[in-house]
Amino acid sequence: MKRTAYISAFASIVALLCSCGRLGICQDDELTIAKSDYKDTQLRIDGYFFGDTSPDSNTAYANIFFLYRNGIFFTSEAEDLDRAEKGTIDVDIENSYGKQIKGLWGLFQAKGDVIEIERWLTRIDGCEETIYELGIILNDTMIVITRREYRDNGKVKLLETPNSTFYFRPLQQKPDSTSPYIE
Repeated sequence: MKRTAYISAFASIVALLCSCGRLGICQDDELTIAKSDYKDTQLRIDGYFFGDTSPDSNTAYANIFFLYRNGIFFTSEAEDLDRAEKGTIDVDIENSYGKQIKGLWGLFQAKGDVIEIERWLTRIDGCEETIYELGIILNDTMIVITRREYRDNGKVKLLETPNSTFYFRPLQQKPDSTSPYIE
């Protein structure tokens, strides 16, 4: 009987924490990178970049970065590595499910050989903090992320120096860049 009460209480606390953002108890962090059109040509944007592979399960996964002319950044964090390498990712899934997740959206800027990306990351309490990434553009089809800052209320709470290489793959049709979270 006591065990059931503890489990019920724990479930209630988890549910409350996960709904803090919806209840207005916490607030989402704001992106600090200004939204601006990408007019340069140092990066190809007629597809996606993939990298940060994770062999932690039976199937290796890759992170996907979509960059758009309007400065929007969209990510898919769990794409099958084999499909990502071949350029056969499923855009329909991203259009139907990914668009609804604020933690997959952000902004980017590229100037010279430097790229900056800032995006939201959903916390356990339902609010969004940000991830800021800094990278080097090696050529129009390859970037290396050299710095990753996990920020909460604009303050860096965790710093990583990943040295993660992202490779470009062309794609006939990318997910739509219309975001319900970025104007």
